[in-house]
Amino acid sequence: MRCTGSKADRAQPLAAEVEGGAVKLLRGPWNKDFLDEMKMFPFGPHDDQIDAASLALVKAASSSCANAENNRSERQTANGKRERRANGLR
Repeated sequence: MRCTGSKADRAQPLAAEVEGGAVKLLRGPWNKDFLDEMKMFPFGPHDDQIDAASLALVKAASSSCANAENNRSERQTANGKRERRANGLR
């Protein structure tokens, strides 16, 4: 995945999802460091975890859209085949 824009710009969609309550963290020993970095972003000494999370969100969203499009195409193909069979066509 090619990165464009600043880390702060790339983090905007993640920030919106966090503020909207759509992001959940698995409990783990890394939580405190991650949340501290998030609170200080973009002015803290570290920003790599936030950048990685931002890129992961973009990747997950684009994969989700691609899967939804593939599923829609498969449904349309299946519906077309059923209609042709119902009309006596192959």
